[in-house]
Amino acid sequence: MKLATMMTFKSVVCILTGVIFLIFPGQWLWLLRTDLDLSGTFMARLFAATFLMVGLFMWMAREVADPSVRRAIILSVFIGDGIAFIVSLIAQLSGVTNLLGWGIVIVYLLLTLGFGYLQFAKPSAA
Repeated sequence: MKLATMMTFKSVVCILTGVIFLIFPGQWLWLLRTDLDLSGTFMARLFAATFLMVGLFMWMAREVADPSVRRAIILSVFIGDGIAFIVSLIAQLSGVTNLLGWGIVIVYLLLTLGFGYLQFAKPSAA
């Protein structure tokens, strides 16, 4: 597995999620059986901006050559996606979302495993 492949996958996921949350935050969360009030819509759109930023960063940095930069990216994304996996799993097990919420859990699990592999099992990728 290559770092560029993982970064491209994460980039696509983040950009798509960011666009959806920016344009359709209420409708997207309605599919998950979660409602938003005005402040929730505001926070979802801020969340979208962060997703877009991360997605664009992943896309633009996917071919970075500097090993120290690669290691920093891999470890940062591993930690962030690991936390997101735990948070989404807890939410799913607590009944915050419906069955579609498992898709979010699976995506974060795959990202955490992929970047974890690059960090720990294949340190030459860094």
